[in-house]
Amino acid sequence: MTEGTTSIPIPANDGGLDLPDDAVSPEDQVLARIFYGACLARVEAVIADDDELQLLVMGLCDGLFGRKLEEALETDTKGLAAARRRLANRLRKAFPNGAPV
Repeated sequence: MTEGTTSIPIPANDGGLDLPDDAVSPEDQVLARIFYGACLARVEAVIADDDELQLLVMGLCDGLFGRKLEEALETDTKGLAAARRRLANRLRKAFPNGAPV
């Protein structure tokens, strides 16, 4: 720095770390809806004959868990655990390679 000049700090260039942008792009949102929509459609086809499993999947998609999910299925903790196992077994058989899409 020469004499008589002043240093003005510039926030964007202060040497600190830039925070990553965690915002999801509109394109990524659309792709996620397409992917998850196709995935959910295949899961629904696998459980179409089981009302309890349909309620379980709907509750999970709505963000329910624990007591609220038990209430949605009108069951207790053991009944919820049994429904989850049944769903897992059915999905494992229907999609032996993993994800349905």
